[in-house]
Amino acid sequence: MQIPETEARRAKLYTPAWVIVDEFNTDDLATSWAIEDPKPLGQFSRKFMSRVAAEAAAAIRAGSVRGVPRR
Repeated sequence: MQIPETEARRAKLYTPAWVIVDEFNTDDLATSWAIEDPKPLGQFSRKFMSRVAAEAAAAIRAGSVRGVPRR
């Protein structure tokens, strides 16, 4: 789903920007090089995150989600 311009600015993202709601990353924490950034760039509003959650839930119910291994 496309991120509205106001939300992209709030999260300090370039536009256009998208949230992929029908994929999720899988990562083996024992061998992962990825670490959580202690200083995030920005954030989305609760209202927008509710929309993202609803879209993700719909994709899960439809059985159209897939895991993407990240190595």
